[in-house]
Amino acid sequence: IIAYVSVRNLGGSSYYGTLQQYRLRYVLAKLTQYVELAAYGETEGTRWLQSYTSGGFEIEHIFPQKPDAKAAEEFGPIEDPLVSQRLGNLVLVEKSINSSLGNRAYSEKRPIYLQSKLLLTRARSERPQVGANTRIDRAVASIESFPTWTERDVLQRQRWLADLARSVWRIPASSAAPS
Repeated sequence: IIAYVSVRNLGGSSYYGTLQQYRLRYVLAKLTQYVELAAYGETEGTRWLQSYTSGGFEIEHIFPQKPDAKAAEEFGPIEDPLVSQRLGNLVLVEKSINSSLGNRAYSEKRPIYLQSKLLLTRARSERPQVGANTRIDRAVASIESFPTWTERDVLQRQRWLADLARSVWRIPASSAAPS
């Protein structure tokens, strides 16, 4: 898992290109579930991983695979031609929301992400703040929100997801794949 989410290894087709869609959905679902459990505790909605892997959610490319002109301009220069396929560029999102996102620029997608019921997706745009040191506040405290979206941001989020994966699968940092 850590090899998959590490920055160094996800730069080419060796992982994402050959990773079956159901495995990619599993990784994203497990990361999402972990944050939801931390925020809300065990409920009918958070208890079962199937709640996140079912047909109600789709994998969203934050920077589109086929960006329109505005999206490409906003994103800026691309060094890694497969940057749109990195895990750091992906989130789970409700089907109904994903259908409205399309190949738009991040500045247009950002307010739409706030409509997601998934904290990991919603916090991409703006970290929810419910009160002072609530369970939800603690669960999202380490999630960085991004006012813009560039290749550097994809890599930064990728590193954070690798750290999250270490927590989810209880893998010590010393045994992690280098990023």
